[in-house]
Amino acid sequence: MNWLQKHLGEALVATGAVHILYGVAVHRAQFADLWRDGLVNTVPGRGERNEALWFTSGGGLMIGAGLLARAHLRQTGFLPPAFGTALLATAVVNGVLQPASGIWLVAVEGLIALRRPTASEPA
Repeated sequence: MNWLQKHLGEALVATGAVHILYGVAVHRAQFADLWRDGLVNTVPGRGERNEALWFTSGGGLMIGAGLLARAHLRQTGFLPPAFGTALLATAVVNGVLQPASGIWLVAVEGLIALRRPTASEPA
């Protein structure tokens, strides 16, 4: 396993953390409004509040995926191909829909996850 593969879990956690921090910074007015309105049932199906919620939720899911990847890599030395495929497919679809975005970082992480270790690489 090469260095990039070994630290893919941490990279995914960092990607998720940046996503949350950026989302909170960009949508701070929406989060202040949610807090002011009591949080419960304050996000409609559309609009800026919805965007703020899903942007930061995506970061949380990425952190979870990174923690899971890190644990799996430590136990087995590789990730299931479906993990890398899901990251890459999600990134490509989102990248086609919004090319000028940070989703391409997830595409790179997906490609790293798909790389199989060779017999000569230490685990």
